[in-house]
Amino acid sequence: MTATFDVSPPLPLITTTLPAEGEEFTSCSYYSPPIFQWDTDDTFSKIELQFSTDISFTTMSRIKTVIGINQVTIPSSKWKKMLLIPGTGGGRIYWRVAGTKIDKSIIYSNTSSFIVKALDPVSNMDISPTSKSTLPTISWENNCAKTFRVWFSSTSDITMKPLSRSVISPLDNSGNFSQALTATEWLSIRSLVWRYNRGHNQLVR
Repeated sequence: MTATFDVSPPLPLITTTLPAEGEEFTSCSYYSPPIFQWDTDDTFSKIELQFSTDISFTTMSRIKTVIGINQVTIPSSKWKKMLLIPGTGGGRIYWRVAGTKIDKSIIYSNTSSFIVKALDPVSNMDISPTSKSTLPTISWENNCAKTFRVWFSSTSDITMKPLSRSVISPLDNSGNFSQALTATEWLSIRSLVWRYNRGHNQLVR
């Protein structure tokens, strides 16, 4: 008689379900954080989510959850910290669920991961035509950014102090920024051309 044994590893008592493995998030997700969800039939006295850029979880961030509710929407303030973990270049973040039993033993779920995308620069920058009666409008796609600095220059040596702009939410106006320059700003920009022409004429002489 030949005996057979099942040597496959036991299924975890906690299984992560959301977000999907490898799901990508941009900085815009700060305004609508994802749901983290897991399944378990066991009973725990405490459950927390653990996040790390290291699959071994040598260093980690922790978020406590409510017992009996197997999902959590991370507050925007804490989700922002999660998005900053891999840095501006983005990267993969591993996460798992840790359940503490009444006897203080800890059960870990399987390890899942999601990807934080790198920050993108603004795109489709434009400045509208102007006339004597109207000021030009600057515009761009903000690509989830909230604050901006705008430089104008006629040469590498002739530049002006950058202009500051901001939005309450980068999702407003379908992610497009558009605002007219002030008269003072436009005068400073026009002076760049005058300074360039004056310097060029002096070189020609």
